[in-house]
Amino acid sequence: MANFVPIEVKECTHIFNDKSGKKPLKYYLATLKNASGKIEKDVEISNNSKSDNKQFQTALNESYNDFSIYANEAVFKAFISEFISPKVASTVTLYTNAGRTPDGNILYENALVRPNEIIWADKDGYIKTGDNTYVKIVESTNYLPKLTKSEKTGTEIAKDLMLNIKESWSNNVVLPLMVLGNMVMAIFYDDFIKRFGAPTLILYGSSGSGKSTLVIVGLAIFGLTKEALTSGGSTAKSNEFFCSKYNCLNVCIDDVKAETLKSSNFITLVKGMYKGIPRTKMLPYGRGVEYIHTCSPLAYSTNETLPDLRELINRLNVGGNCKRDYINEVKIDKSISEILKLIIIPQEMREKISNELKKVHEKKNGYSKDVKASIIKQIQVLENRIEEAFTLKLDGNITHDFWKSQNDKWQTEKDKLKIQLDEMDKLDKEFYEKADILLGFTDNAYEYFSKGNIKQKRKILEIISEEITYKDKNFNIKLKPIFQTICKETHGLIIWIT
Repeated sequence: MANFVPIEVKECTHIFNDKSGKKPLKYYLATLKNASGKIEKDVEISNNSKSDNKQFQTALNESYNDFSIYANEAVFKAFISEFISPKVASTVTLYTNAGRTPDGNILYENALVRPNEIIWADKDGYIKTGDNTYVKIVESTNYLPKLTKSEKTGTEIAKDLMLNIKESWSNNVVLPLMVLGNMVMAIFYDDFIKRFGAPTLILYGSSGSGKSTLVIVGLAIFGLTKEALTSGGSTAKSNEFFCSKYNCLNVCIDDVKAETLKSSNFITLVKGMYKGIPRTKMLPYGRGVEYIHTCSPLAYSTNETLPDLRELINRLNVGGNCKRDYINEVKIDKSISEILKLIIIPQEMREKISNELKKVHEKKNGYSKDVKASIIKQIQVLENRIEEAFTLKLDGNITHDFWKSQNDKWQTEKDKLKIQLDEMDKLDKEFYEKADILLGFTDNAYEYFSKGNIKQKRKILEIISEEITYKDKNFNIKLKPIFQTICKETHGLIIWIT
């Protein structure tokens, strides 16, 4: 009948904590061991599959090599009652959204934070909350918040943050503290929309004024990396989508464009979010209406001139003109340029750098092509499965529920692979940008820096500097030993930029 035995079973309840009102799903996750000793963890036996042996057989045979089962309905039901149900060793509650849970705790990808304790996840992502009870976030394509372990106490970390803000913002510490305080209050988003209303935060000011840094710090407080910072070119509706995927965290959009701020969708979104009013969306073929709920507040930063937002004035918290007590950027640029005039890279060193770049480039190309080919092949396999499954559904060989569960799973896997492919392209692009900066620097450091953009100038600064400090309004750069040596041997100088 089957070439495997269940060695452990988890009974799972999937809770949709995204305000969608969907009923919880119940299913089993079984660890299976076949005759050869091969083990597969978390093999799903869905609610329907408990009574429909054909669905489970098809899913098992398609998704797991070396595992198979053949049984009629009566035998399969006996298999469930004899080998699955009695093997339940633990219960798992799975949540759709990360963030605040219904019982007031904060759920991260790798931890659960309760008022007086932090419970860390095991290597499989399960967080033990009691005797044989666990919680976990359902797999997602979104960036998930993750807690980082530290030897410092919370008080020490908060103190370091406050000192950093004081040093960085000098006499204007009120603004960053108000912004971060606003973002931290996201944890009470649901309470605010019920009692008062939750305004959308907008930070505006000139480029380099610290808006993005503030927003990134706000994300970090909730365990989100800067990669979770949504692109400013995104639409209001995509912002709304991300707001439905986290509970009481912050969804942050950097460098939002004027077109978005002026759009009717943006005005509608801010109005709806103030009181948590869901937007309705008609399902295809008139099958009903879907409600899109916002579960977290928004925070925007922009370099654009703010449009006339009087219609939203009581629904926005606007942080204006984010300017710090700056050092003179022009003066610093000029000082660095003068130093770069003294850094003349010897010809033999330029040739060595060029040759090393060729080697790295060849290795990168080989690896990149292999990985991309593997990902594309996996995507093709998933697309074939999606097409074949739909044909089986049309022919009546599988039920709609089974087709939908498999189709959703394969579509999610395909989306993840496409994200990996995009990341590979980004890495390739980043390699060429960095290589170009390095080559431009070795050819003529002074000219390249003078004509470079902010990103290129920062990279050159990273290349030449061993230590950069800013304290008491003094900006200091100590050159790396190799560049100190070049300056000394060429011009007899020891360089320190202040």
